[in-house]
Amino acid sequence: TFDVSVWEIFWWCFVGATVVMLNSGDEKNPLAICDTIGKSKISAIHFVPSMLKVFLLSIENNKQLVELLGSLKYVFASGEALKSSHVHEFKEYITDAGNQAKLVNLYGPTEASIDVTYYDCTGSEIVVPIGKPIDNTKIYIINNNTLCG
Repeated sequence: TFDVSVWEIFWWCFVGATVVMLNSGDEKNPLAICDTIGKSKISAIHFVPSMLKVFLLSIENNKQLVELLGSLKYVFASGEALKSSHVHEFKEYITDAGNQAKLVNLYGPTEASIDVTYYDCTGSEIVVPIGKPIDNTKIYIINNNTLCG
């Protein structure tokens, strides 16, 4: 288990959706992920950025896979730093190809247990910000010169 799995496991029931689990091992297989998205009409998916990169490279190498992603509305990324290259590739291979999915950077699982900030990526980022606090959350960004408490 991982702390981010808390919202992945329960979020769907709060919004009236259905959860779809991949077969064991398919979480590392972009072709199986695309196939599952297409067959199950997945609207939201969550990646760590390193797996998002692998996923995007597969789409770059097989443009027909984009057709399977038509149901996607949200692609969430967290657990690692989301790089501007990930955002630019997402825009090029997904949104510029006609899919309306939004890439959302979630931040804070390591520092705060589960995500605490979000940023809706536009595709023009030079640096991807951590974004704004999620609902009912405050954030404090401190440095060595700031005392908290």
